[in-house]
Amino acid sequence: MSVHANAGGGSGFEIYTSRGQTDSDIIADHITHAFTQVFPNKPLRCDYSDGDSDKERGFYMLRKTHMAAVLTENFFMDNEVECCLILMSAKGRQKIIDYHVRGILAWVREEGGSAGKVRDEDKAASA
Repeated sequence: MSVHANAGGGSGFEIYTSRGQTDSDIIADHITHAFTQVFPNKPLRCDYSDGDSDKERGFYMLRKTHMAAVLTENFFMDNEVECCLILMSAKGRQKIIDYHVRGILAWVREEGGSAGKVRDEDKAASA
């Protein structure tokens, strides 16, 4: 997981995975759902064109990781309200931590303990 604050004009939260349907899409959906629970009135910047909420990009850390991987962009540094009230406050940063942890735990529960196990095809790819 790679956690970032955004910039460049805008507001809200977005999450990226590699292209195609992977385990990363599942964890991204869990984190997105947790975000909407913790920040119900904040914008969710998503792309439902492939049936899920994540945005898909060819970022190196997403495509070269042999496990579920997501990159989150949490609010905007150049949005004064988000920066001051969320990103620069201990309470706001804790809420960001909370929805990441909630999403991860929901994914682990759904996977029934298999989250984090190395798949056979991943073992072969790294050999």
